[in-house]
Parts: sequence; structure tokens; C-alpha cells
Amino acid sequence: MWQRFTERARKAVFYAQEEAGRLGEDYVSTEHLLLGLIREDDNVATRILARLSISRDLIRSEILRHVTRGDGQMGQDMMLTPRAKQVIDFAYAEAKNLKNSYIGGEHLLLGLIAEKGGLAARVLTELGMTLDATREEVRKFQTEMEAKTASEELLSLDEAVKFLGTSKPTLYRLLGQDEIKGLKVGRQWRFRRADLVAYMERSPVAVAAAPKEDLDMELAFFAQQLSEPEADGTASPETKTIRLAHKIMQLAISAKASDIHLEPTREDFGLRLRVDGVLQETRRLPISVRESLTAQFKTMAEMDVNEKRLPQDGRIPLRYEDKDFTVRVASVPSIYGESIAMQVSAKQDLLVALDSLALTPNDLTQVRDLLRRPYGLILAAGPTGSGKMSLLYSCLQDIAGGEKKEVTIEDPIEQILPHVTQVQVNKKGGLTFAAGLRALLQQDPDVILVGTLSDGETAALAAEAALTGHLVLSALQVGDAPSALLRLMDLGLPPHLVTSTVVGVVAMRLCRRLCDHCKAPADISDEPTLSHVIRLAREGGYDAPPSAVFYRGRGCKRCRGGGYAGRIALYEVLTISGPLAEALLRRAPVEELTALAIAGGMRTLLADGIRKAVDGQTTVEEVLRVVSVSAGAG
Repeated sequence: MWQRFTERARKAVFYAQEEAGRLGEDYVSTEHLLLGLIREDDNVATRILARLSISRDLIRSEILRHVTRGDGQMGQDMMLTPRAKQVIDFAYAEAKNLKNSYIGGEHLLLGLIAEKGGLAARVLTELGMTLDATREEVRKFQTEMEAKTASEELLSLDEAVKFLGTSKPTLYRLLGQDEIKGLKVGRQWRFRRADLVAYMERSPVAVAAAPKEDLDMELAFFAQQLSEPEADGTASPETKTIRLAHKIMQLAISAKASDIHLEPTREDFGLRLRVDGVLQETRRLPISVRESLTAQFKTMAEMDVNEKRLPQDGRIPLRYEDKDFTVRVASVPSIYGESIAMQVSAKQDLLVALDSLALTPNDLTQVRDLLRRPYGLILAAGPTGSGKMSLLYSCLQDIAGGEKKEVTIEDPIEQILPHVTQVQVNKKGGLTFAAGLRALLQQDPDVILVGTLSDGETAALAAEAALTGHLVLSALQVGDAPSALLRLMDLGLPPHLVTSTVVGVVAMRLCRRLCDHCKAPADISDEPTLSHVIRLAREGGYDAPPSAVFYRGRGCKRCRGGGYAGRIALYEVLTISGPLAEALLRRAPVEELTALAIAGGMRTLLADGIRKAVDGQTTVEEVLRVVSVSAGAG
């Protein structure tokens, strides 16, 4: 039967063995077959999943959530479990049913669903896939491909190589980078002449490889930074560029960086990492690697390599040291070339218990009181990268359970949550936040999480949902809690609707945490702004004791000499009181709203920051870096 497998199907089984080995298993089971099948994004199975709007990232996350890592070792010829063998038998039967003489990835996908008893079948079924619907989608796909094949002249691999004037390895590389489109007919590649002409007419046609000596120098630098042995220097420039891209991401993860910046200048290609909220220059890469390295990151993020005049964005799924990461890539054209910004997030780090978020006991009680309300709108407020989504996930998990129907509409889905129905925004397909929220209201939800209220239509729908008996959680990009209320009015909500729907706002900032291993008391009494800041903190709800001791980090190996290690959140929790509602109805300015909120029990971001500085968790300088004095003032 194995001789009937297409090259892609064989590769999927090989990948399944790798997945089983990574998970410490001695046998290949159905979940490993599914993980192997979705490793490549251009086989028929993954195209079918895309047509059915099933995310490969969701499949992988769901499987990894159910499996337990073993301690086995990967062998060269790992055996299939009985269930996995059944999948192969079902795939063969599906191929015969579809009158195909080969077994491809699409037949393996059908076999995984048909087997029913394994983890793969359970995951696919939970994601809404059925055997009949998938089989019908495969049949439609094959019919479409046959129609295209019949209507267009197709060239073989050798003919395409001759037509392009290139080599087979180069053509395979272009296929892998999705720069040329190809059709897999059985186990053979076929190419439309029109696709080859379109590729040749594009400008530029290909990306120049970086010089070998420059790549070797950079790989040696990153190997030293990561304390790894230097790689074999005989590899091709293309392979070395791929390694360099991975080493940059691995260094960012090792340094616990949240963002990677690659910035072109006239002379070089700057690499900076944002660690604990502060950008740090890491390396000035030679200008010779700029074009090939940029193209590599865009290829990995499934962006258009040849489009250099418009901004683009994409995502790179990454696994490093047994943890899953998502790297969100954004490119923008600049005068010296494309600038790349990448946001790194570990999926396992997003779920944190609500009582582990550095909220004071009083603030934690207020937030939980808000979450226990049967309906209303609760907002998380703060700038980009302040931890709003992590806070909302923690809130959702705090009230999760079998008694409530919880749904989300997000862009992107950053973490798979148990007991929660999650929907991914797809703007190209017409699924916006507003459209998704409208659809979710038909799902009989109790709790709804909306990723962000970025426009008036979404804000109005969220308010309507809160009025009609739903608890709605969402985020706003504003400076502080009182400003969030005014922002809703800017989005078009009338004041009476804001006061009748919003039950609370939690504003937050992330500041650097002092290193526990080198922090020490510091005399900052001669700081000219200290008395002013202490007074503003007192007006904001925290009265620092006269004997308060402040701290600074001396710098040590554990914090890489910076004095800080990790980050801590600052909060202000606002609840709607009678006087505050009256002020909102007459559109009072933010200063008056802040004063009324403080009178009602709110502690400002500045006040919370100074309290944490007195507790030795951070420094006054760090608090003032992330919270403006005007924002903290009453």
C-alpha cells in the first residue's frame, strides 16, 4: 500500500514520526499523523482545512492540550499504533471511493475522521468537521483541479526548468517559498505556463543570496550568544539565511524579549530587542544580509516576498525548548528598505490566575465583584503591549465553568481557552469584530469577550449586548480608566448608554520589576521631583509613609547588569458610582471624572506604582517612565 502514497503523504508520515519523537512517544498514533499532516501549508489536506475555515494552529493547540509528554526516544522506523493503522486502511478506502489511484494527504485527512476513536478524530469533530462534509469538499477540490488541468497547458518539472532557464534545486526552492505556483498531480509536479510567465515578469524576480563570509560571521555571533556550537560552514547561503532567522528568534526568546526590530539604515541592518518594555541594541548586521534575511522572515510569515511597496503582516508559529510561540511579523517600507517588527508571545504564558496579577486585595475584590455581575460592560484600558488581553483571559478563566456559555471574537486568538468558544476575525472573508459579535449573540452566550472596541459599530453592539443580559469584556487603547469612558462617547455612544452599560474599567501599565537578587535600599531624597510625585500619589489614593524606603537594582549576572528582571503591572480600578454617572451625563472633563473616581475608591496608576516602589517591587524612575504625572494626578 505504501507505494501508492504520494510524496506529500509519505512526508506527512515522516513528520508524524518526528512529532511522536518530540512528544517522547515510542509509537506513532493518530494525533501524530494529524500533526504531521498539517506541518506543510501547501498540501491538499491543509488546503481543504483552509476551505473549511479550520485553523492549523487551533488543531495543534488542541492536540497538545490533550497529550502528555512521555520519555521515549525517536527511532528511525517508529511503529504505528493499531488506530493509526486503521487510519491508513480508511485512507485507502476513501481513495478507492473517490476513484483515485494514489493515497494523498486529503485521503489521510478523511481516514483520520473516519477512524472516530482516536484523539485526532475527536479534535477534528470538536472543530466542526464531519466525514461527509469533508469528503464533499475533497470531491469539489478535485473537480476544480481537473477542470483547470483540462483548460490550461501544463508543463512537467523538466519542461518548467527548461522554460525558466534554471535548475531543479532552484525550482524546488521557489516552490517551497511559494514564489511559483505548482500543481501536484499524483506524485508529479505540473506547472501552468501562465504562472511561469507571471513569475518571470515580476520585479524583482529573485532575492540575492548574502555573501557566505558575512553569514558565517553572524551565525558565529548568535551561536556564542546562545552558548551553542557553531554550525557546519559548508551549507548553502540559503540554508544559512534560514538558520540566521531562527537564531534571531531564539535569541529573543532566550532574552525574554517581547519584540524584535530589524531596521535598515544606509550602512547596516540594525537588530534591537525590547526586553521588559525597553529597546536594547543587540547587533548591527551587515547590509549584505538585509535583503535575504527580510525575504526569509516574510516567507516564514506567509507574506508576499516580492511586494516591497506596501505594509504587510503575518504570523510565524515557532517551537523552541518544548514551548510553543507565535511571532507576529509586520513589515513597512522605509527609505532604506523594509523595516521588520516582530512580536513574540509564548502561548503558555498568557493564562495567569487572576489572583497572581499583582492586584491589591482591595482591587482584586472589586474586579471579582464586577465579574460576578450578571450583565454589563467591563473594559481593560491601556496602550498597546500593556497586558490587556492577558488580563481579559484571566478574568474569563476566573468565571469559567460548565454553568455558563462563554464566547470570544479575537484577532488573533492568542491562547486556546477551555470551556470557551473562540472565533477568529477574518476581515478578508467579511468576518469583522462587528459581524462576529452579531453572530455570537445568536449563540445564547452568558459571557462575551470582544478583543477590542476599535470602531463605533462594534462599541454599539457591545453596549447592546450588555443591555440585553450579557456580561461583555473588551479592551480600549486609552491612557487611563476615566479616559475609557470618554473614548466610548468619541466612538458614538451617547452618555446615557455609557452610564447604563459600563460597570467598571481596569486600566493598566507594565513596568520593569526590580531584580530580587541585587536590589538594595537607595537614598533618593535629593531627587527634585520626589516630593511632587509623593503628593500626587497621596491625591491619587496612596499616602506613602514618611519612613518609606525606596530601592534600586545594583545589577548582577541574573539581570544581565540592568537591575531589573521581568515586569509587573500597575492598575487602577474604576467602578461607576452615582456622582460619576451624573458627571458623565453632562460630559464632564476627564479631570473631574478622575477626581470623582478617586473619591469613589479608585487608586490611580501613579499611586499604585508608588505603593509598589515602596514595597521594593520597582523604582520611582520606572513608574514615571510608564505613567505620566498628568495621568496620575487627581
